[in-house]
Amino acid sequence: MIGLTVGAYALTMDRKFISVFSALYNQATIGFLLGLIIYLAKWQFPKDLGNAVSSLSKMSTPLCMHILGIRLASVNFFDLFKKPFVYAICLLKLFIYPLFTYLIVYFIPGLDTEFKASIFVLSAAPCASIIISLSEMLKAEQELSANVFLVTTVLCIITLPIITIILDKTI
Repeated sequence: MIGLTVGAYALTMDRKFISVFSALYNQATIGFLLGLIIYLAKWQFPKDLGNAVSSLSKMSTPLCMHILGIRLASVNFFDLFKKPFVYAICLLKLFIYPLFTYLIVYFIPGLDTEFKASIFVLSAAPCASIIISLSEMLKAEQELSANVFLVTTVLCIITLPIITIILDKTI
C-alpha cells in the first residue's frame, strides 16, 4: 500500500506523493479495505455480479502483460545493455538487497530456516512489473522502468542460482 506512495515519489520526485493522506488513500488501500469488509462480513456476490468480477480478475494479469509487452517492444535491446545506471540498479536489486534482507532475518530469533530462506530467495527475485504500470500511469521514467524490469528478469537466470548457492552455504 505504501509502495504506491514511495514508488510514485521515486519515479516523479514530486513531494505531493509523500504524505499520510496519499499513503492511506490510494487504490491499493481502498481495494484492501473493501476486500477485508466483504471477507469479514462473509458477503456473497449475486451470481451475475460474481461472474463479472471473476471475469475481470481473470483479465487483469493478461492485460498487465499486454501493457508490459508493448513497453518492452519499444526498448532497443542492444542499447539496453550499454546503460551503466541500469546495471547499478540491478546490482542493488539482485544482490545487495537480498543479502541485506537475509542479514536482517538471519539474526531474528524464533524464525524457522525455511522462512528465512524464503525471504532471501523472494528478495532476490527480479523487479515486479508493477514498476512499469506505475511509471506508465504517472508518465515518468517509462523507459528506465522497462529497462530495469527487462535486465533484472534476464539477469536473474544467473543471479538466482548464485543466491541459492549462498543460501545453501549459510544454512
